[in-house]
Amino acid sequence: MAKGKRLFQLRGQFQGFTSDKKPRSFQLQTQELSHRIKAPKSLRAELQQYLQPGDAIQVDGVQTVDKDTAELQLKAKKVTRITAAELMAAPVATPVSKPAKSAKVLVCHKSSCRKRGAVKVYQALEASLSEAGLDGTVPVKLTGCMDRCKAGPNVVVMPGKHRYTKVASKQASDVVHRHFTES
Repeated sequence: MAKGKRLFQLRGQFQGFTSDKKPRSFQLQTQELSHRIKAPKSLRAELQQYLQPGDAIQVDGVQTVDKDTAELQLKAKKVTRITAAELMAAPVATPVSKPAKSAKVLVCHKSSCRKRGAVKVYQALEASLSEAGLDGTVPVKLTGCMDRCKAGPNVVVMPGKHRYTKVASKQASDVVHRHFTES
């Protein structure tokens, strides 16, 4: 299996397709959550013919994490109707998103940004992540020029490439809270 891909198996109620024109994905309601699952082309027509909203189904497939958004993506490989008793029986493991390896904060460290306070911003980001208990999981890295010299200090938060310009050290806790702590 390719790097970053994991197998999953979910049981729940089929809620319907997400689009009437070209149904590429469907909603599955499990006990905990509602999941959007992409159906491969080879299964789409078959699923449209025999699945009705409310049917109990089991979905076997592959989960990946989007590199840019860190969003969990599910793709079905096999969809099977099951009985209500099977649905209520032993719970099946829910897909779990792994911590995004690409989660990091980049701070420009070239001369123009340094003159505008990049070192203080770097230190404030480190302190804010430490306060949030993320000092070992979200690294803060010094980088080369980000091509916005007059708008420095420049900060980019990954994943998602969220760019901040003219960042002051007192804004560090807001950036950390916005991207890495639950509200």
